[in-house]
Amino acid sequence: MTDAGQLSRRIAATTAIAWAAGVLLLACLCIGLAHRSFDREVDGRLLSHALAAYGLGWWDAEGEFHDELLLLEDDLFGGAVQVTIATPDAVMFGPSAPGHAALVEEVMQTLEGVWVHGPHHRSFAMATYDDVDQPIGAVIATMSTGPMRQASIELGGMILAVAFAFILAGLVFSRILSARVLAAFQANMDERERILAGAAHELRTPVATLLAIVDSSEPERAEEALAEVRQTATAAAGMVDRLLTWSRLVRSEPVLEPVRLDLLVELCLEEGEPLEAESTVVRADPRLVEVAVRNLLENARIHGVGVARVRVAAGRVEVFDNGPGMPRDDVLAPFCKGQDSPGTGLGLALVQRIAERHGGALELRPVVTLRLPGG
Repeated sequence: MTDAGQLSRRIAATTAIAWAAGVLLLACLCIGLAHRSFDREVDGRLLSHALAAYGLGWWDAEGEFHDELLLLEDDLFGGAVQVTIATPDAVMFGPSAPGHAALVEEVMQTLEGVWVHGPHHRSFAMATYDDVDQPIGAVIATMSTGPMRQASIELGGMILAVAFAFILAGLVFSRILSARVLAAFQANMDERERILAGAAHELRTPVATLLAIVDSSEPERAEEALAEVRQTATAAAGMVDRLLTWSRLVRSEPVLEPVRLDLLVELCLEEGEPLEAESTVVRADPRLVEVAVRNLLENARIHGVGVARVRVAAGRVEVFDNGPGMPRDDVLAPFCKGQDSPGTGLGLALVQRIAERHGGALELRPVVTLRLPGG
């Protein structure tokens, strides 16, 4: 099986590639839209200047061109957009436009607007007419695209820089995220392997006991053998129930509802076991809490020389026994038990897991206490 480090690196690499591809695609889209925006701005300025010149310049009946109104608009025709009005033979207004003669003839033939996209400039030409509405020349608006192209390149560079910053942040985030996910996954798998190994080890004992009883039993010992079988089967069933409860805790969240903790504890006590209880309500999964309480009581009966008393108050279940107390803290580990213990080593570990899944805790000292929130 691939170890967690390799799997983490693969997840991080896959996430990083997908993130980088998405960011670069978005950056390219933004750059493309920026270029199109610049192009549209240039085309709009050329068209507006050409239409303005078309309306301000005119030919009279003698064929003389009048540019008086055009000359009054220095601000309009003296900027970045150069306007030329020309016939096939001469320039009537403005500077000579690149290739204006051929452009004028094309416009006069097609009578439609013509766009010219050069490497360093862009032009728009439209036909102009004399006083009898016959095409006589063309209005040509020309603009150098160098400054705007440079601005477009600079904007594209800024977009790419931001994109690479996002990619770098995504790489770091994906590495951290994959490491955390894999750490949780590995911890879960380690716990399952530990539980399975412990369960397999513990189930060997009742199985071996049952086989020994079957092989060595004699007719006169039938009742005794049956009692041993019943006891062994009961112990095995108890461990299977604990394993199923543990699996439920791993697989799903507790179903929370209001629970009268004092009444639940009272149902779990055996005759003669004293209870000091105050009315207390917690939000918990009643089946899981009952399992936890019964495990605490069983632990006190088996290992604590009996239940001395139980106290319930403010979301706390305190179990006092007649024994010397918990010898060490590692008894909360699954399948950890004393050398002569008849238990499975799952009881307290299961109580701790149930408490944690409810947002509570299991305390071993000074008295064994199950603490649940909401009390």
